[in-house]
Amino acid sequence: MITYILAIDIGGTYTKLALVGPEGNTSDVTSIPTFGENGVDGFLLSVGENARQLIDRFEEGKVVGVGIGVAGFVNPAHTKMTFNPNIAWLEGVNLKDYFTNRLNLPVFVEIDSNAAALAEAVHGCGKNSHRLLVLAIGTGLGGGMTVDGQILRIANECLGDIGHIIVDPGGSQCASGCRGCAEAMVSVSALERFASEFIIEDQKSVHYEPVKRGKIIQVQEIIEAAKQKDQAAEKAVRKLGMYLGIALASMVPVLAPDRICIAGGISEAGHTLLDATNESFRKLVGPPYAEGVTILKSVLGWQSVLVGAAEAFRRS
Repeated sequence: MITYILAIDIGGTYTKLALVGPEGNTSDVTSIPTFGENGVDGFLLSVGENARQLIDRFEEGKVVGVGIGVAGFVNPAHTKMTFNPNIAWLEGVNLKDYFTNRLNLPVFVEIDSNAAALAEAVHGCGKNSHRLLVLAIGTGLGGGMTVDGQILRIANECLGDIGHIIVDPGGSQCASGCRGCAEAMVSVSALERFASEFIIEDQKSVHYEPVKRGKIIQVQEIIEAAKQKDQAAEKAVRKLGMYLGIALASMVPVLAPDRICIAGGISEAGHTLLDATNESFRKLVGPPYAEGVTILKSVLGWQSVLVGAAEAFRRS
């Protein structure tokens, strides 16, 4: 009998849920805001209700467990998130116990960047990769790595917080208090900030009047505008790609990946992002470290954490 895992991706902005099959295939995805305004109980209740609706679509016994991918660090027992300044109100909450009791299913909690790396290693651009590095660009910048298909854990059950490599000492400050780190310069808020700056400079942009009035242009709009050759949007994506290349130039000599996969919603900017990243990376990193390294867009895209959370549960 084919069985499914309920996958939950708790991100800094949205929480997504889907049922994932053994080949990485997903059902329709449910998305709800990751808001703490109603308290932890209100958030968990909303997730639990949506989870139950998905599970009830299948006959009893077909959904055999729950894999949760969460942004931040997790404890060694993989029961709860221990640190994330973007959703600090969820720190220390025993997600495993709550959803085991709520859904009557076994639960495994994994860091979202590890889940993304595992998903790409098994079902995506990391097939046949010996050392795969996956960076997921979202509310923050997460990084996960697999070595011969196994998650590499250095600190806090992951690579450590590699998104805080410093790429611009004079740059913005991130939520963790690091100034000019990759997360501050390679994230959703960074792209929105860059786009606003370039749109104000380039008054020909279709977004000029809204930005002038103080409107923040959302990431999806920026990426779509870049694809339509809007110069301000393209410049914003390339600037983010430049900083991502700087970050990779610092990571690669230490981690020695043979393949780098860029995931998260901003990866949908495609070649505009990857070309700028490659150019910046290869201009800075020494030839011995760049040799044999390829930088690719995620195959699974924003679904990589869902697919990886399910895979992590199956392996647990």
